[in-house]
Amino acid sequence: MKGSGNLLILYSEYMPYNIAVWRAIQKNSALTVHVVHWDHKKLTPYRYSGTDIQFYERSKLNDDGLMQLSDNLNPVAAVVSGRMDKGYLIVANKLRKSGTPVVMGSDKQWTGSLRDYLAVAMQRWLYHRYFTHAWVPGDRQRKYVKMIGFTESKTIGGLYIGDVELFSKMGTTPIEQRQDVIFVGRLERIKGIQPLIDVLMELRNEGAFQGRLWIFGNGSLSGSIPKNDWIKYRGFAAQTEIQEAINHAAIFCLPSLDEPWGVVVHEQAAAGLLICCSQAVGSADQFVQDQVNGVIFPTGNWNALKKSLVEVFNWSPNKKTSGSELSRSLAKSLNSERTASELLSALQLS
Repeated sequence: MKGSGNLLILYSEYMPYNIAVWRAIQKNSALTVHVVHWDHKKLTPYRYSGTDIQFYERSKLNDDGLMQLSDNLNPVAAVVSGRMDKGYLIVANKLRKSGTPVVMGSDKQWTGSLRDYLAVAMQRWLYHRYFTHAWVPGDRQRKYVKMIGFTESKTIGGLYIGDVELFSKMGTTPIEQRQDVIFVGRLERIKGIQPLIDVLMELRNEGAFQGRLWIFGNGSLSGSIPKNDWIKYRGFAAQTEIQEAINHAAIFCLPSLDEPWGVVVHEQAAAGLLICCSQAVGSADQFVQDQVNGVIFPTGNWNALKKSLVEVFNWSPNKKTSGSELSRSLAKSLNSERTASELLSALQLS
């Protein structure tokens, strides 16, 4: 039967948005999804509790055990999260040589750096001896994989997908009645969390911001989050636990210094929030129309961040409402079902 058999996924650390796509693959085919994943030095405590997907912890499989698992499963296709695991690459190389489609997941943006051009020069050795297809989240990544030799027919979109169905049910309070700001992400310098706190503190002192800042995430900066009544630090939280904050917030802010994609922008747009993010955020290309449903500011320019937040705070009720509606509409342009269908079609498994 076409579209039946095993799909082997060799992954780093999986997240809820991965689960939605993997379940959609099983729903829309006769494939059984098997996921090997990194379980040491995880960035978050998330673990899927369902039993419909088969999971294997990488720490319990040495490279020989990994190869044995692949041989036993005899997958009709494989998905590998890039070049970050030598054992994964050994399996990918063997599968590709046998004629099995092997998909590389990549969120790398094309920047035109020397490193990028070295990858172009070495594409056969770095990529094409392992992978037949590339799976990317957006246009910036699509440009990168095109430069390293993956044709359009071998490129699949929608690598990272927010749970639109879940988040579209949130944010029921009229947007013009809300004044809080949300940040969701790792608490690391590269995410810009400290400048965001500093900017909002300045605005409070100036009387330009009377709301609260909700912070969801964990990381090395968690201990430096100020303890006061207007900052609501919740640590790492399940998607459903963010709903209270969304119902009080008008703006989702992601001021990252580097953000290849940023699936949280998709999720918060689905909930109808206005978006304030840096130019580094790849997903802004798809989910933010500057000055319409949010503001995109120059990366690392904290004065511009401050100006952008004040600008959105001062939007008229009608502009906030139309912006919120546009956020929800743009978020619907990607969903797990569509991505699963594109993957299956590209691999001729549908």
